[in-house]
Amino acid sequence: MVSALFAITNGSLEEVLWRGTFITTFPNSWLWSYLYPSIWFGYWHLSPQVIFPSQMPGGAIAFATMSIFMGLTFGWVAKKTNSIRWTTIAHILTDFMGLAGFAFIAGGY
Repeated sequence: MVSALFAITNGSLEEVLWRGTFITTFPNSWLWSYLYPSIWFGYWHLSPQVIFPSQMPGGAIAFATMSIFMGLTFGWVAKKTNSIRWTTIAHILTDFMGLAGFAFIAGGY
């Protein structure tokens, strides 16, 4: 239940910050509405690695790189649909699956 609430809160707020804000503020600039937030979205995802460091060599860099590609994908969808509705749903589902997997591994189930 906690991971579902966290996924809903985190996914929604990150989409408002990284897609909604930049697309609304810079609607005619692919650099500022799409590329810039996608790259920083990836760097933003290095912060959880400070609290829960990856046990795999290169895991933090792989996680941030994957987040950049997710940011590019979510950004493209948000720009094409002119909405963050679908990216928010995808982000919530991605967070929930990741948190559920982490809880499963950390809990030793």
